[in-house]
Amino acid sequence: EVCDSSSYDDMYATLVTKGKSPDLDDFRNALNLLQSLYICLGVTCNQVGVPLFAKDNPNSSISDCVDPPDKINLVGYTPTSDAMLQSALVDLDVRTIGTLIEMEAFQTAFDVYSMGRFTRDDDNDYGYVSVKDTAIDYTNVDNMIAQDFANQFGKNFVDDTITASIMGTDDYSDMSPRARRVIAEATMVLILLHQYAIDAMLTGIDYCNKGDQDTYWWDDAVASLIGWAEGTDAGGSTSNGYLFYNIAQYLCRVSGTCNIAGDSEVNRQMMVALTEGKNDLLALKCDSAETYMKDVEVLLDTILVDLVAYYAEQLDDDPSDENNVAHGYIVATSLIPIMEKVSQEAANSIQLNMGKLGVTPMVDGKNVVLLALKTYVSAQNINCDLLTRDICSASLQSDVGGDEIFPIIDSGNDSQESSAGLLSDQYIPTSNIDHILNLTDQLEAIESASDYSTAFDIYNSDDPGSLKSLSTDSLYTAGSFNTNPLYPIYMYALWQSANGDGIMDNKEFDDSPVGLFGHTIIMDEFDKKSGFNAQLTAETIRATNMWMAATNALYAGVHICSNSELADEPSYVNSIDKAAAFWIGTHKDPDSSEGGSLYAWSNRIDEKFAELSGSDFDANVKILEGLNAMQSEFADCLGSSNATEKEDMAYKMRVHADDVARYMTVPLVQSLIHSLAIAVDSPASIDEADRVILYALVALPQIRICDKNAYNGLYDMLVTNAKSAAGIDLSKALGMLQDRYVCLGITCEEVGLPDFIAEASRPTCVNPPENILIVGYNGTSDMLLDTALTDLDVRAIGTLVEMEANNAAMDIYKWGRYSKDDDISFGYSPIKDLTTDLYSNDQNFVSKDYITKYGDNFQDEIIINAIQGTGDFESVSPRSRRVATEAAIVTMVLHIYALDAMYTGIDYCNKGDQDTYWWDDAVASLVGWAEGTETGGWRRL
Repeated sequence: EVCDSSSYDDMYATLVTKGKSPDLDDFRNALNLLQSLYICLGVTCNQVGVPLFAKDNPNSSISDCVDPPDKINLVGYTPTSDAMLQSALVDLDVRTIGTLIEMEAFQTAFDVYSMGRFTRDDDNDYGYVSVKDTAIDYTNVDNMIAQDFANQFGKNFVDDTITASIMGTDDYSDMSPRARRVIAEATMVLILLHQYAIDAMLTGIDYCNKGDQDTYWWDDAVASLIGWAEGTDAGGSTSNGYLFYNIAQYLCRVSGTCNIAGDSEVNRQMMVALTEGKNDLLALKCDSAETYMKDVEVLLDTILVDLVAYYAEQLDDDPSDENNVAHGYIVATSLIPIMEKVSQEAANSIQLNMGKLGVTPMVDGKNVVLLALKTYVSAQNINCDLLTRDICSASLQSDVGGDEIFPIIDSGNDSQESSAGLLSDQYIPTSNIDHILNLTDQLEAIESASDYSTAFDIYNSDDPGSLKSLSTDSLYTAGSFNTNPLYPIYMYALWQSANGDGIMDNKEFDDSPVGLFGHTIIMDEFDKKSGFNAQLTAETIRATNMWMAATNALYAGVHICSNSELADEPSYVNSIDKAAAFWIGTHKDPDSSEGGSLYAWSNRIDEKFAELSGSDFDANVKILEGLNAMQSEFADCLGSSNATEKEDMAYKMRVHADDVARYMTVPLVQSLIHSLAIAVDSPASIDEADRVILYALVALPQIRICDKNAYNGLYDMLVTNAKSAAGIDLSKALGMLQDRYVCLGITCEEVGLPDFIAEASRPTCVNPPENILIVGYNGTSDMLLDTALTDLDVRAIGTLVEMEANNAAMDIYKWGRYSKDDDISFGYSPIKDLTTDLYSNDQNFVSKDYITKYGDNFQDEIIINAIQGTGDFESVSPRSRRVATEAAIVTMVLHIYALDAMYTGIDYCNKGDQDTYWWDDAVASLVGWAEGTETGGWRRL
């Protein structure tokens, strides 16, 4: 647990919780995982040996045990010396010391600090290199950061601080063990190892100047900044890591600014500089190596500045939180000596508001701290684009701050003149969207291209706002990831598919980062063995990048309404205008199906389906209505200064965004059904099989939330085995898909009748009734379905938490997505309402017991903390936070609500009312939609 908490949790669940009835595959995975973590136990593969059952059985699936090499690769950095492994293990010493402090084993913690436990010196055959040795031993005279600290606080400040925080003396005598742990670990990471890394790089450069190509010291510095727990893969670990590298990863995750691979841009640039510096040392290019070292110093400063701003925000929200006070104190202390050389006034502001213990922090407020940091950032030429907090903004008095996720300023047309009306003036833009409209022209050019090279050159542009950039630009996709619930849901489904790796730290689909799924699917189409097909290539780009971009823009508008203030910039682009531009493009005639736009594509596929009796649904008509409604609501929201009004408007926009996105899903499903029918009739056609794969990849992912087994079955039929179309049972596939329309938020009438399929192979599509039968329970009211869909809200929230789309998860928690209230004609019945409404029935003693024990808001607070990774869940892995979120909703919220509803139903009965509304409501809350209609339930999830 000390060195890999998520792996510990996984093994505990398999070997302890499920130990009496283990799943064989889980058991094997646990053993393989255990072997990979022998280093945490201080043992080797040879010492443990090979399990006999694995040795004698080549099919045991137990991996060969391999000890990590001394030249271990860390987050993609390849060393040339033997220093890496032993130096990198310093993170385990740090973690062990902190754990022992929290457990009040203070002397044992001090023993590890002073004598060591994991880290060894490559030149030392016996014993360890302790953290204390590092704290008191800086040898390079050029290490100005170490000298600045010594001048400011004294030579022994680092050692004195760590010792006092471990033993609970001096300034830390009244601190809790947990807060003292924060002080000790933060001092070791932010000050001690920071200074040591600079010292080691300088020493490596000194040896280079003497003609020595050895990279021992440089590798030692890299190991001290990253640590063993980050692992070998580029980008590091999503659940472990304790040193400087992990701080930048954490900041980008909590702010939603990680690049598409899930990495901090600061870390990416730092790893480039560290790698190039090492290569220069090997080539004896000492001056160049020193330049890279200075680049690393600036990037480390960038992380420190960002971290100070982060804790300024935390303390501004709650100055009484002891752990945040401890964090803020050390973070500020780590920057103050460096900052003083630039601006004494700025350093004083930081020290007054964050750098003192025993006084109330943030006395001048967050904005003063941010202004002080801005002074330093400007003087040091720190790149504002690398910061996750709102330091460089000219409007620092705004409270929007670091919560801004989706950019409201585009890099498109700088003209303030609005674009002309779309679709014969059926949608009138209020901003300039010409740069998005041009994408339709590019799609049409690709569709008419005569060869691969011409089409690929059009797509492969790195210009901002290009077709390719819609799924590869890190700023665009980072914002989409945390505002559009569909984006991370698609990522999750594809990551968990047969073509995904399912590995938490990797998150890959088709051997590429899953966040790039649109680009990955497009490149597979370009590079397929059967050769270039211009029409199918354009269709692929339209159904992946353009479709998702349209939904991204919808939800961006909701986010801006709820969280942001509109900046007066010449290149501002209204998000709803953007959604309209992506969907309508340059299309002119509402009734035409010609052209490369999403609108024309939707018309084309809709023409192939007959209307079901009594239905006149037209996806494009409904989408256009929704876009115009959202545009009006967006304008009202931006024009309001009342926070409550803005939140109400954001909610209305969110409901409309969900509806429009569902209408946009209809042509995806229609295209899948049509392409599947053609492929079954023409099994020899490779292009038709590829078209089935395309539409399966873009239509099925939402089903993964509500029915894992159906998703996997359909994926197997329509993606994995699509090239064997003759073997596909069309009736079965269509029936499975139709039965899950509720997962997509669509109906049989909206999709229409696929009368191009023979009636014998066309199962009748039936929407689930409002008084749906649930596991054999036959309700008498019309609310069963709407309430039962609460389980899909729970599942969606949990999925988004695991994918680290915390803001998107919070939106569903507070606003809802699937479950509706029978008494509400518009919108949802969100789970948050169930936690914050005081339960009305006096007989509900379970509810009263919870309130007596934990307080009125306990359920709401625990769920919010679990979703956002705050409070007790600050250091908990996303997967574990998902477990906590889902468990809290199911075992507490819905448990208490069901009892309340039943008591209310009995009260009505005592008044002579035979209505079973409340009783049915309770049943639906306990069972859910996913269990199905059959007695005994299903295992959908």
